Amino acid sequence: MMTRLAKTVVEPTAKNGFIFTLLGTKWGFLWLWLLIINVAAFLAYGLDKLLAKLKARHEKVPRLPERNLLLLAIVGGGIG
Repeated sequence: MMTRLAKTVVEPTAKNGFIFTLLGTKWGFLWLWLLIINVAAFLAYGLDKLLAKLKARHEKVPRLPERNLLLLAIVGGGIG
């Protein structure tokens, strides 16, 4: 007899094994959120750095507002 996993929606199979492993845990959605927000923050800070270098050569290059960068850090992007 197969034992039921605690509070899972889907049983793991060969096709959904990775997703189940990531989201099937108690903290799965938190880890997924932190992964997504850290990648987004990394890309935003990198883009701002690139725009800062371009602004040194060309005065009319707009940069990302500091408010947006700080918001990314507050919602979890500062963890990574």
